[in-house]
Amino acid sequence: GGEGAMGWSLLKVNGDPPKARGGHTMNLVDRNIIVCGGQQHTAGSVFEYFSLDPHVLNTETLVWSKPRVALGRGPTPRSWHTATLVDQFLIFFGGRGLKQGTAKYIFNDLPCFDLTQMTWEHREPQGRLPSPRYWHSAALVERKLMIWGGHNGKHSLGDLHILDVDALVWSQPTVSPARPPPLSNPSCHVVDGQVFVFGGMSCTLDDEGQTHVKYCNDTWTLDCLTMEWTRLRQRGVHPPRIAYHAAEVTPMGQLLVVGGWRGEVASSSELSALDMTTGMWHAVPVPGEAPTGMYGHRSCLVGTKVVTFGGWDGINPIGIVHVLDTARL
Repeated sequence: GGEGAMGWSLLKVNGDPPKARGGHTMNLVDRNIIVCGGQQHTAGSVFEYFSLDPHVLNTETLVWSKPRVALGRGPTPRSWHTATLVDQFLIFFGGRGLKQGTAKYIFNDLPCFDLTQMTWEHREPQGRLPSPRYWHSAALVERKLMIWGGHNGKHSLGDLHILDVDALVWSQPTVSPARPPPLSNPSCHVVDGQVFVFGGMSCTLDDEGQTHVKYCNDTWTLDCLTMEWTRLRQRGVHPPRIAYHAAEVTPMGQLLVVGGWRGEVASSSELSALDMTTGMWHAVPVPGEAPTGMYGHRSCLVGTKVVTFGGWDGINPIGIVHVLDTARL
């Protein structure tokens, strides 16, 4: 297509879509986008938390479906968890659910979903488990699942945990003295064996019990061999201080930051991008029908297209799929 084919567009989908939500996970498995969990506000300030049973969008037929999951007890409904694809399994960690009485509502369990059998497995890893958390980051590097940071319901966390996915043993590596501050809700990517963490917010408690939130715009890299963190020197047009965003590394080697919240909802018609080879940040104007704004959404990269689902527009949860074609940016 001509000019109209570039930038933002709405995806016309059929079938049985998931309810509008944010704080879910979104994974691309073969040709399918898999959405699990999340939350939405119902009347007043009541949250509805969704099951981790998958909703599937076939990216070729553009049909949503809700596959039948084998009987058995699945994990507690939750949002702000992570989901990582390992072989034919989605390995979930953490998240938060509905607060009811004294029951645990911030999690550190490890539900595993077998995508070939469509069954839940409950795995009991060995070693010292990470403390319960949500808003954390997960990255898979050479059969090691790294869980970093997050929030424990009181303040942001900055600790690093590694799960050997074959031995199912947790460990806590010694990391370099220079390291990111405790962060909640940054974006996290693996590029050539390095973990890239961008943005997020630092939530701290003062002596009076008041919460203070500081939004960040730093990029940190973790070298998974030496366990050394490095803060990238900011060059170019500085990106906004932001959390609740999504980000994808495009085929052209750009880390593209999409949406987010920084005390207000971020614009989707101009995005920030980091050139992974030069280390330069630049602003990217995006034509097309930009979403009014979105935060708490998730994304995945299908070819040259960033596909986003869910989040909030500042008022309501989003139940539609937006597509950003990066080929022409």
